[in-house]
Amino acid sequence: MLVYLLMVSFAVLFGLVIQPGRSLFHKKIYLVSVFGGIFLISAGRSVSVGIDTLMHCAAYKSLSFVPFSNLDLFNSRFEVGFLIICRILGYITHNYQILIVFSSAIFCICTCIFIYKFSDSSILSTVIFLCVMFPNYLNIMREAMAISIGMLAIIVLDKRKDCLFVFLVLLAATLHKSALILLILLPLSYLRVNSKTVGIFATCSLIIYIFIDQILQTIAHLTGRSIFYDESFMGSNYGGALAQFVFILLLVFLVFNYLKAGSRNRGMVELNSMSPVIQWGLLLWLALTAFGMRIEIVTRFSYYFAPFVLIALPYALKNSSKMESVFIKGALCFICIMYFVVIELYRPEWHGIVPYIFDFRNIANLIHGIM
Repeated sequence: MLVYLLMVSFAVLFGLVIQPGRSLFHKKIYLVSVFGGIFLISAGRSVSVGIDTLMHCAAYKSLSFVPFSNLDLFNSRFEVGFLIICRILGYITHNYQILIVFSSAIFCICTCIFIYKFSDSSILSTVIFLCVMFPNYLNIMREAMAISIGMLAIIVLDKRKDCLFVFLVLLAATLHKSALILLILLPLSYLRVNSKTVGIFATCSLIIYIFIDQILQTIAHLTGRSIFYDESFMGSNYGGALAQFVFILLLVFLVFNYLKAGSRNRGMVELNSMSPVIQWGLLLWLALTAFGMRIEIVTRFSYYFAPFVLIALPYALKNSSKMESVFIKGALCFICIMYFVVIELYRPEWHGIVPYIFDFRNIANLIHGIM
């Protein structure tokens, strides 16, 4: 766990020194430096770091040899985008470490761009990413790449480039079908977040929460997939899931609390000044996390909406005074770090990233094989 805490410490201390908020140049230097370190940690990890890492690397060993004409034999297990990536990388080397390097580069670059484009506090956004999202990305390789492309889709949707948004979501879905859930943002982006729309959203969410077992069983029956819902596999650890939900509820509450305060007091930013895309994204993150308390695997859909907090929280905190902002940001960084430590100490099976192992030998073999 030490390597992760050192990375978080570097993100905070380097940020305090360079002050990324001073200019776009300083922001670029900060993000490139910090995400360069994050990339090294992710790209150099052993197959034992991340529960699903070994499975993906084992698949790569086979897929990297398969001709393009035979890739369709594997599309029942993996999406076509992942199959193509493995085959193309196979022309470079059959060492599975290149897949880890490639997937790490995708999510580091996309997250870096996302924070650079939207965030008003690079330090806070980076710490939240490291403590809340990065552990998942080390585990769910295909979904991590899909979520990262989803971040680019969110950027273009905010600019009302709807067709490009749909294209990017479909591209993400070639890596993991679950990315299609992002399409729900398209109709929602045309709805303002107010008491009426939130009330309807909350009612629908409550109904889904109560009847989620029956809903998934119905979907399984309609799609002819008897193993879509297996209660023994998909049941949730309520204690851990509840703690996760409370933590996310705190973050979402802070965003809307400060936005509403700005609306009441005519602060720097108001509720209506934040894009509906971002507001709905936060509410979907919260709702899907709540559903995950009933059915654990549904939580994975929430990961696509987690990036919204990286931009929403710093934006909302612009309504606070300078002293209050410093205190809140410091407190949030501390809470996020404690959340990470508690999860990895008491629920290490969630991500499988502790202990961390850097695979020096395989990295050396990869470099030697390419050269």
